[in-house]
Order: sequence, then C-alpha cells, then structure tokens
Amino acid sequence: RRREIPKTATVKSVVQQYIDERKGILSPASIDKYQRTLDKQISDELKDMPLVKLKEKNVKDEISRLSAKYSPKSVKCAAGLVLPIIRKQRPDLDLDDITLPKVYKKQKVYPDPNKIIEAFKGDRMELEVLLGLCYGLRKEEIRGIKPDDIKDGILTINRVVIDVDKKPVVREGAAKTQNSMRKLRLSKYILDLIGQRSGEYVCSFSGHAIYMHFARKMEKLGYKGVTFHDLRHINASVMLFLGVPTKYAQERGGWATDTHSSKFISPRSANREQNLIPLSTIISRTYILTNSKYLPQILATSKIKVRIIRA
Repeated sequence: RRREIPKTATVKSVVQQYIDERKGILSPASIDKYQRTLDKQISDELKDMPLVKLKEKNVKDEISRLSAKYSPKSVKCAAGLVLPIIRKQRPDLDLDDITLPKVYKKQKVYPDPNKIIEAFKGDRMELEVLLGLCYGLRKEEIRGIKPDDIKDGILTINRVVIDVDKKPVVREGAAKTQNSMRKLRLSKYILDLIGQRSGEYVCSFSGHAIYMHFARKMEKLGYKGVTFHDLRHINASVMLFLGVPTKYAQERGGWATDTHSSKFISPRSANREQNLIPLSTIISRTYILTNSKYLPQILATSKIKVRIIRA
C-alpha cells in the first residue's frame, strides 16, 4: 500500500528535507556536496515533479541525462542521494533495473615529494602544501587552523572552513569524521612558517585558490591531474614505506576506518617509538611513490631509503 504523500510534495522538497535533517549529523563537506548536487546537477524537470505523479521513466531519463553530462563518479553520487529518498517515498516504483555508469579507477603517477617541496619553496602557499604533504591534512582542515590551536608544538585539529556559495563557513568541532579531530606534533620548520603568518587564521586562502594554485604548479612539473588532496595519498604512501602500523596511520591521517588508509598503508610491523617521529621530517626516494598499484612488488624487491629534511 502506497504511503500518503502530500500533494504539494516534490522531489526537491523531500530531498531538501533529507539534507536539512542531517545538517547536525553529516560533515559540513558532505552537506555542501549534497546541496550542490541538488541545486546544480539535478534537473528542474525532476526537482519540480510532484511525488504523486512521478513515474519510473522520469527517474531513468534523469539518470541518462546525468550520465551524458557528468562523470560516472558524479552520477553515482547524485543517484546515491536521490534514489534512496525516492524509493522510500514511492516504494511502488520499480527502480531496481537502473544501471549506473561504471566508475573506473584512475591510475595516477605521483611526483617525488622532494620535487613538490622544491617547487613550493618560498611560495606563498608553501605552508599549506607542506601541511598536506607531510601531515596529510585536508585543505578544509588547514583553512580552519588558528594559532591558538598549537600548544607546545602540538596542533589540535577540531575545526574546518569550507566554502558554501563561494563564501567561507566555519564549523567548530566539525571535522569530516570523528577521527579527523586529532593531534599532530609539528616540526620546527612548520612552526616557523606558521609564525610568519598573521591574522585570526593561519591560512587566508580560499579552497578554490589552494586547489587551482597547486594544480597549475603540478601541471608545469608535468603532473597534470594531481590535486591538492593527492598530498594525503602521498603522505600515506610514505607511512607505508616507513612500516607505520595501519592503526596508527589511520589515527594520524584521520580516517574513520581503515578502508581508505588500507589503499595506501601496508600492515607491516615497526617500532612504535620510531613512528612517533614527525613524518614531516621524512621523505622517501622517487621510486617508492610512482604508483600504489606496484607498491607490493617494490617492497619485495627494493631496499627502503629515507632521508631527513628540515628537521
């Protein structure tokens, strides 16, 4: 039996209700992504459709339209937001035969971290890049750092700054996941760079500015497509080769589970005291960061060599 649906209810109204009800539960980044999906990607034709008049063809046509315009990953995200809500409101609709475009895993070649360090030495965003590369911080976390968050050389991550409608929004105690709220010991070099900054926040750049500035530099180095977020992956790869235990790497990187960290981190045993050394002082050689697909073979055939930088 079909549940009673208000005649005024539209696809947009129920999806918006879903987003609003989760603003205190989901991360700010997730809420912003859902809102942008609803506002920018879902067609007005589907959004304005009354739920009581919604047909299976309307939903399937929307998926086809999205598939022709957006990447498979974007289509999957949009469908992941809208389809469960429609199924709950209209369980009588048969949507099980909807096929989403296949998401193919991109194979990236990461640059030698030393190249990144040299490329940004003296750059206006050197601090932001080193925080991403050496500590695995997300740009939203970097933008949320205040000088007062650092005590005795230890940085506490408990705030993010995201862009909503191209305006910065501060979320206190609202990192991406509960594990994202963590403490990290900073190296002297990083502390000196922070000391050169003024203002309420250590970083004054917008998320878009960080993304674009880094992407342009990487393209000049011959690494088109490498993004600022990839610095977290490079950082994780370094932990892999240092033999950092998966649990510690997970905590240090702020992953909610080991699902993400296990893509880059190998559960090799190592001396925990050595792992307490700030990884900002350790960078590996070029060959260990070429492509995560080949890391197991490299581990089996190569001797790991690391060197200390800017300790």
